[in-house]
Parts: sequence; C-alpha cells; structure tokens
Amino acid sequence: MASLGKKIFKGKSGTAYRFKVYPLGTRFRKISGIYVIGSREGIAGGHRVVPLYVGRTEDFSQPFDKHHRAKDFTEQGANCICVQRDAIEESRVAKEHDLVAALHPACND
Repeated sequence: MASLGKKIFKGKSGTAYRFKVYPLGTRFRKISGIYVIGSREGIAGGHRVVPLYVGRTEDFSQPFDKHHRAKDFTEQGANCICVQRDAIEESRVAKEHDLVAALHPACND
C-alpha cells in the first residue's frame, strides 16, 4: 500500500526522526525498525499525527492487531502507523526511549 506521506517526530535529545506514514492495518514485509501508532487528523493545510504509542520491532510483518496494546490504540482513535527502518537493535532501543521521553504517548506506560 502507498504511504500517506512523511512525518518527523523530535526526540527529547532534539534529534529529528523521519517516518513514513501508513494506514493502521497495512501489511509490511519482514523488516525491523521503530514505529509510532497514531491518530491522523486533518487540519487546515494538511494533516497532523497525534502519537499514541512508540515501539520497536524486529518484524513489521507481524500484524499489529495482535499487539498487547491494540485495544488501547483502538480506544484512543488510532488510524495510522509511522514506520522507520532500523536494523540495529541498540539504535532502535535508543530511538524508542528518546521519542517516548519527548512525546509522552498515551498508550506507553
């Protein structure tokens, strides 16, 4: 499926992370990376994404409807997933922590 566009989220460190935005439910190949589950809303002149959950995975091909927080995403109005490829586990962990610290997503504990 085609991307809905791109989105940049800044971490607490000030680092800008670029993601591709897809509808929630999009099927992906087996790649690893970080992701932001969000609520994509139309605003004057475009769209904004409200981050609901930040996570990392070794395999984007696993369906997100089986995610342990899927019910929470649905209740919060999740409708998109922002993805960034990253093959290095240590890098994924660092990015996830940086983004959670800055964005305070509603579904991250």
